[in-house]
Amino acid sequence: MEAVPVGNHFVSIYPIPAGITTIVDPAKNTHGVTLRTGYIAPSNGAVDLYCGQVAPTMPGDRTVPIIFSGNGNSAAGSHSEVVLPYPLFIPAGKGLWLGTSVPASTPRPAGIALTWDFLG
Repeated sequence: MEAVPVGNHFVSIYPIPAGITTIVDPAKNTHGVTLRTGYIAPSNGAVDLYCGQVAPTMPGDRTVPIIFSGNGNSAAGSHSEVVLPYPLFIPAGKGLWLGTSVPASTPRPAGIALTWDFLG
């Protein structure tokens, strides 16, 4: 197994705000993006990373592809963690958005950490 390079760009969001958050704007993705590493702590709900030419309209939007997702257990004291198993290539002109159903005000909010590189 070879080492995966850590991307030059990163985001670490905790707590994730409710709704949709832009990670990579499609207009800034002119030659493609390699999503290198990813980690989701979904807490008690869903955290989805979307990829497309347009942003999802709301968390749970199934008209924009979900490429990485975590869904947490609602049982008291349980903790879920999801790790991106391999790098992903995002074609030019497509963006990345984050959506969550977990309110940021919950006692144990959701979090995400991603690294990526712009190609070209």
